[in-house]
Amino acid sequence: MRRKPGTCPAPSPLLTRDCSRGRRNQCEGDFECPLRQKCCLDGCVKVCQNPTPRIGPGRRRPILSDRTDTEMTAEPDIAGVAAAFRQHDIVPDVVDTAPTIAAEVTYNVTDEDVSVDFGNVLTPTQVKSPPQVTWPVEDGALYTLVMTDPDAPSRANPRLREFHHWLVGNIPGNEIQDGETLSQYIGSAPPRGRGLHRYVFLVYKQPGTLEFDERRLGNTSMAHRSRFHTRVFATKYNLGDPVAGNFYQAEWDDWVPRLYAAMAQ
Repeated sequence: MRRKPGTCPAPSPLLTRDCSRGRRNQCEGDFECPLRQKCCLDGCVKVCQNPTPRIGPGRRRPILSDRTDTEMTAEPDIAGVAAAFRQHDIVPDVVDTAPTIAAEVTYNVTDEDVSVDFGNVLTPTQVKSPPQVTWPVEDGALYTLVMTDPDAPSRANPRLREFHHWLVGNIPGNEIQDGETLSQYIGSAPPRGRGLHRYVFLVYKQPGTLEFDERRLGNTSMAHRSRFHTRVFATKYNLGDPVAGNFYQAEWDDWVPRLYAAMAQ
């Protein structure tokens, strides 16, 4: 839906998208758009008169060029990443220090990519398969990836905090498939009527190759996943603070009973 000039929605960094990837000079930066729109690709930006660029967490502030064939460069919005983690209480519920870099997390849903974007709402149906996760890497470095839910069984009563959904260590660069899987991926399965849960991706740079003594968990049972503590895990293996991260929210949908049934077999 197009907006009339002068009626751009109020700023909210969690709803921004990177318009510089759309029509290049027709779209000058990151602008506010309604949920589920694709900014300039759907015509949201062009109808606003003199809109003010908005930079979302981990997004990039473009340097504009008069040439449509010039690649735009940018600097990461470090403060935006940390602010999003604090705004959603991931600091301090999961970690004490927020990452400074955005991990790019993308789910492929019926041949359409769905991105995780610092608290956007997805459905268990959309996230039932493992996503692609990438982050900036250092040559020769190894990383650990954690995906965890601090809101089990509910955010109001998180007595099972945390329920971890995915745990992979000794990842060369961001080649997760070449890492050491400690806990296989399980999609979101928030209980019915318990509201939105936060699902947090955290990336840690390892001090070197690690020997993990964690119990190896498959994806056919939910046993041994609750009461996981990211802080304790990171301290145990001397991982320091997370270097990259992202998160989404989800609540019950009709995929969840099917997942529970599969786990019970």
